[in-house]
Amino acid sequence: MPLLKKIIICLMISLNSVYASDVLEIALQKFSSGEYVNTIELLKNQKLSGEREGTRLMILGLCYNRTQEFDLASNYFAQSLKFKSGSGELYYEYGQALYADNALRKAGTAFANSYKQNFKANSSLYYMAYISQLLEDHKQAKKYFETILKNETEDKSMLQASRFQLGETLLALMEEKDVDRERIVDKFVLPQMRQALEELPRSALAKDIKDRIKELERQYNLDPNIMRNGRPLPVKRWSVSFSEELRHDSNITLATDVPSSAATQKESFISETQVTANTKMNWAGRLLMTPEIRLKKTHYTDRTNSDVYKNDSHNFTGTLRNSYETTAFGQRASWIYVYDYNYIARDKYSRKEILKYAYSSTHTFGYRFRFFPNGDTGIKIKTKDYQAVDQTLNNKTMTFQADQSLVLKSGKLLIIFLSLDMIDNYNSTRDSTDSTLLRFDYIYPEIYPSWMLNLSFSLTLLDTKEQQATRGTEKTYTPGIKMTKKINDNLTTSFNYEYTKNDSLDTNNYAYTKNVVSFELKVSF
Repeated sequence: MPLLKKIIICLMISLNSVYASDVLEIALQKFSSGEYVNTIELLKNQKLSGEREGTRLMILGLCYNRTQEFDLASNYFAQSLKFKSGSGELYYEYGQALYADNALRKAGTAFANSYKQNFKANSSLYYMAYISQLLEDHKQAKKYFETILKNETEDKSMLQASRFQLGETLLALMEEKDVDRERIVDKFVLPQMRQALEELPRSALAKDIKDRIKELERQYNLDPNIMRNGRPLPVKRWSVSFSEELRHDSNITLATDVPSSAATQKESFISETQVTANTKMNWAGRLLMTPEIRLKKTHYTDRTNSDVYKNDSHNFTGTLRNSYETTAFGQRASWIYVYDYNYIARDKYSRKEILKYAYSSTHTFGYRFRFFPNGDTGIKIKTKDYQAVDQTLNNKTMTFQADQSLVLKSGKLLIIFLSLDMIDNYNSTRDSTDSTLLRFDYIYPEIYPSWMLNLSFSLTLLDTKEQQATRGTEKTYTPGIKMTKKINDNLTTSFNYEYTKNDSLDTNNYAYTKNVVSFELKVSF
């Protein structure tokens, strides 16, 4: 029963009709009407006897509590208790006044008395627990919070606040001891806070709980979206993309899967469809594994020239990317291992029939770090084993790669890429080659709103080795431009143009120029 009603009933019992106009009855009427200042003026200078004096002092304490003059309220409550035994309601009001006046130990005692009398037991316990926290008596606070959670209550706000503060209490107890803090936070503190969040996900307190969880995850290297070296991960771990590219090639080159290629002097439109799916797996914030599968279909629209449509192909690629996240030079770094398996099917007999052509396995070992303050540096070593149905095409490739990205003061991005490939065509050594590729990409991240511009240039030097006398060292120049438009979070389009010029001593078979124009539509999920 509310405190005010109990006071009125008790007074009406103790007062007979002679006291119909009793000052306490008038005061209670004004108090119940919210006239706290008038009630104070009426009672302040009165002097009654016995329990009636205790009641006068108690009403004054209630009025000062309502007007938020807590020092006066607590003083009147304390005087009231000298004249009459305190009810649970009185101790609860007294405790609130003491708490607001920062008299924490006295407030804890008052709430303990209201709890003993079973008045607002869980609320009294919560005050006792929170006060113990403030007084750094974390063991006692833990005991009180756990008692609240064991009690049967349907007050989800109380449960949420208690679980949240229990998590904070466990954290404080942990920090007092020499223990494995990451494990304690992961196994005990964060579960309490996450359970608190589930009680009322949309409450005002929920935002504070979310922020605190994120703060602790970062502090103790437990944020699943941040590796231990600070490398961020996407919240969504999986991705699926579908792309359709239509391009026009003015001079189709024969597909050989090696740098050496001859031109057909034929043009064609080419349709390339690709589906890619991958997922990221974070192991203890150190090891990041990304398995990926990719399906690609390439179709040439020229169906009359066999040298063109024999390049039709289907590719299946399975990739497992692994990186061990660490630091170097005070910045994040990664050790890298990648395994690729690629299955290739082609119209190798020009019958408009796709058949098994070859497969390859590639192992890549690398290290990515930040030596320069404005960009990452990467070095890689690759070994590739290529096995074809026609065994004269079998080869092994050793590759050394290096790349450097630089974020310029203008906000533009410059990427420099160098690759050295040594191809050992061991069943037909005449086709063995060494190649050096140097490429530059100059990127405007946003040349217009939602538009990205990529200007590129590459130079390839091909040492034809046993064919050096007839072909020499071939040089391939490829400038390009690409515009990418982000339509929304799931859809992008791009327009690309590349010009290629290949210089060779064998001008009839290997010297050529070509223009490739393409349009791509990509949907990502």
